[in-house]
Amino acid sequence: MNKITLERIRDSLASALVYSREADFSTLTYLLKMTLAEVSELATKMGASGAPTPISENRPPDVIGSWDWDIVNKVVYADPGVAMIYNVTAEAGEQGVPQDEFGTAIYVEDMPKVSVAVSHTLSEGGGFTVVYRLVQADGSLKAVLAIGRAVFKNGSPTNFKGTIIDVTDDDVRRERGMKYKTPEPSSRRSHG
Repeated sequence: MNKITLERIRDSLASALVYSREADFSTLTYLLKMTLAEVSELATKMGASGAPTPISENRPPDVIGSWDWDIVNKVVYADPGVAMIYNVTAEAGEQGVPQDEFGTAIYVEDMPKVSVAVSHTLSEGGGFTVVYRLVQADGSLKAVLAIGRAVFKNGSPTNFKGTIIDVTDDDVRRERGMKYKTPEPSSRRSHG
């Protein structure tokens, strides 16, 4: 990971933190502050030694990257990491992916809550925060936290920008004390 990438991650986190505070999401604000502090510490270490000190040898940081949905032109632009987890190439993410193609990686059971959250943000404004799963190219699921905000011009949404954070429950995160859970499908939950 290079210093420019860390700076982009730090900028995305700082932006998400502002939105989270404005929306009064106290738990999310806390998590973003912790993640921002960790990324800042990593950037400081990298600046001092010239080489990054990895958080873990087995995975990248939790912040994957950002997206910018151009609503007017119906195209989504995405950082390489976001493009990858949405099963599109980095080049396509940079050039723009048709909006109907970009969301096809969203797990079918999570699509209704994502649609409701997007619709609410586009009609009411305010912040966008939703956890959902993405089907990866290998068939596995990745849980993500999407944080964003619509940009309006003359009362109509023109862009929808945000940040994607990996919240997949895995051994590395448990060892670090981050207790995120991937939602269970309702058919697997036990009722008691």
